[in-house]
Amino acid sequence: VLALVVLFLAVNSQIFVVKQVELGLKSGEQPLPRPKVGLWKQLVGNWPIFWPVAGAIVAVKILLLLCLLVISLLMAVIYVIHQPIISSFLYLLLSLLALALIWLVAVWTRYWILLLLTSKKSNLLLSARQAWKMLKQNILVSLEMSIIIVLINLLAYLLWVFIIYLLAIPFVLLTLLLIKYLAVSQLLLITAANILLIASLLVLVGFMVVLETSLWLNFMNNLNNQKIASKLRRIFKRR
Repeated sequence: VLALVVLFLAVNSQIFVVKQVELGLKSGEQPLPRPKVGLWKQLVGNWPIFWPVAGAIVAVKILLLLCLLVISLLMAVIYVIHQPIISSFLYLLLSLLALALIWLVAVWTRYWILLLLTSKKSNLLLSARQAWKMLKQNILVSLEMSIIIVLINLLAYLLWVFIIYLLAIPFVLLTLLLIKYLAVSQLLLITAANILLIASLLVLVGFMVVLETSLWLNFMNNLNNQKIASKLRRIFKRR
């Protein structure tokens, strides 16, 4: 039951974020009215697309699980080989293949879900084929976009950690003063600190999800309009 509730909330939040970001991108091009819709009406409106998105997410999870199972079995077979150089090379090769496979599935899933949510005439299988075709035709620029998003995430979370450590020193001093002079419970202060820490992390995660969705949607729109070319491809063309 808990897993179904989590899946329901995750899928509906994904649909809501994509629709809001798409509306924001369109309103950036031309002014559009934004009617206020209640939560229940949003859930009811999302219901026709809920099951295709949920099916896509579950199918991708099963696909990744099968791929990881096959890679684990291959690594177990490599373990039987008693040649250190050969086994190390095979381990490295399999690790690189696993990373490439995970990246392909992740980007394909991103395209698949975004196409499923943004295209009114697309269904589950058609959007999957369109996503795979888009990935094959733009694999280099998709790789560059993925690297940029990973770097943005890395910088954002490193900045969050830096700010937390920066605020930790005055918080500890304030905690000592409150415990010593006002006899405030140490457990209460620790609980408040944990709540603030978790809340700030959730805000950051939510912001990064919206940012990533907007970046990928804008990226896909530019791909459809043929406004993006790979940096590597441009370098080789110059040569």
